[in-house]
Amino acid sequence: MVCPKEELIEVLYIILGWLFGLLSPTIINLVREHYDNKKFLIAAKSELTDLQFRLCISGYYLAQQFGDFNKEYILEVKNIVEKFSGGDNIEGIVNGIEMLLNATEEEFNALAL
Repeated sequence: MVCPKEELIEVLYIILGWLFGLLSPTIINLVREHYDNKKFLIAAKSELTDLQFRLCISGYYLAQQFGDFNKEYILEVKNIVEKFSGGDNIEGIVNGIEMLLNATEEEFNALAL
């Protein structure tokens, strides 16, 4: 004969299994959404970093042609370009920025035009 305590434990296991069966799709969806959100945030950060780089380079060229082009601005451009880790070949841009930063005032004014 089965003891009432053992019957209670068996009933408890059945109820617990039933609850896990009901709740498992919800738990799985919550975990999946967490990973999907994480992937989205990584992708969005990558796209925004790329946009920042492209806008920075566009601003650099526009400032060189039409705007106020000074060493402080070029230093900010250098910081953004150095942080960029995209697939574009940026060595030429970095070398040009370094050349402008290391130039004397006369050389800078001549190169900036």
